[in-house]
Amino acid sequence: MTVDEVLRIMGEPTRTTAFSMDGRAQLKLEFAGAVPTKIVLADRKISSVKLDVFRPDKTDLPAFGRAAWPGLAESAVRQVLGVPTENRHYNLFGINVDQWIFMRDGRADLSVFLRAGRVIARGTGREVPGDLLRVELPSPPKAESPTLAPRLGMTTNDIEELYGAPHYRVDYVFNGQPSLHAVYKVGEKGPFIAVTFVDGVVTELEDLGTVLNDPVFQGR
Repeated sequence: MTVDEVLRIMGEPTRTTAFSMDGRAQLKLEFAGAVPTKIVLADRKISSVKLDVFRPDKTDLPAFGRAAWPGLAESAVRQVLGVPTENRHYNLFGINVDQWIFMRDGRADLSVFLRAGRVIARGTGREVPGDLLRVELPSPPKAESPTLAPRLGMTTNDIEELYGAPHYRVDYVFNGQPSLHAVYKVGEKGPFIAVTFVDGVVTELEDLGTVLNDPVFQGR
């Protein structure tokens, strides 16, 4: 899919970033909506699609709070923001969550929410957002005809019916949700694709090309 086709389907992006990687012109398009989406194009063709299924940050964050980005360890948060003014602890639906509140003169209060020692969200003020742990998963694609290509919203079984068992996989838990990052080989010689699943549903696809066939990646 080309950049023109993406814009025709998605509309105008809220943010566009151009950069270069491995000698290829890259373009990242960010789209707002119920499920924020990031699309990366390499040489004007899609190479990565990612849905932010977890609660997105609000846009009115105090500037000083942007240094505590999601995924940051609590020790690093203390390094960039200092000691929190107040520390609150909650058990939300069986999930332990810490709320660190930071104050700066003349600025709005900042709340940083952590789970298992990692930042999961940030917000302005001291209220706990009602959608803090909400996950917005994509709907399964319409089964109008058999497909030979992976799509957002597919399940783990759908992907393995296309490509078989993954070349390698990493299982983990993020924000209380079972997650999986797997790499599949397309055909006997590649290319490879990386797929991220949240609760068994595809939320991210990335074209890795044939780089994993390189002897360096094969340990030779």
